[in-house]
Amino acid sequence: MDLRILRAVDQPVAPWRNGRGLTRQVAVFPPGASLEDFKWRASIAEISKPGSFSAFLGIVRMLSVLDGQLLLATPPLPERLVGSGEPPIVFAGDDPAWGWPLLQPVYVFNLMLHRRWRADVRWHSGVAHNLAADVLLVAREPTQLTIGARSVDLAPHDVAHLRQGNNFSVDLSLLRVDLWEE
Repeated sequence: MDLRILRAVDQPVAPWRNGRGLTRQVAVFPPGASLEDFKWRASIAEISKPGSFSAFLGIVRMLSVLDGQLLLATPPLPERLVGSGEPPIVFAGDDPAWGWPLLQPVYVFNLMLHRRWRADVRWHSGVAHNLAADVLLVAREPTQLTIGARSVDLAPHDVAHLRQGNNFSVDLSLLRVDLWEE
């Protein structure tokens, strides 16, 4: 079994590239990649005041609200109110985007994909068998994850990284991110 637990408390906090928010990088591929050469990057951002998001040219972004409510504008689409448990918002990283937290602070899972990488992001509870891709599981509340005979307690914003071929079950809903290269 190939499992890594990435504890939120162990991830260093860094300012956004534009300085308007805070983020914790939880996983990046390839390991050790920078903001200029990653293939995919997963982070959890804290949004405590209205502002624009950093631009990332050529990158697809997928935002999922973990806690709170966020009014999100990604022109030309209309503004949307996004809350925890809803499907991710997908937009181009080079398009302008603004967020207004309605319940502060708002925490979002931010997935950025480069070129040939794809992801399926959805809320999941229950059992999953024989994963066809690498999977990130993001807890929004205390959750117990079971992989085979092993159980792991996840705190809010902890991430489990499972390699393809594994089975798992969870006792509560968490964010599931399947990642693969085309």
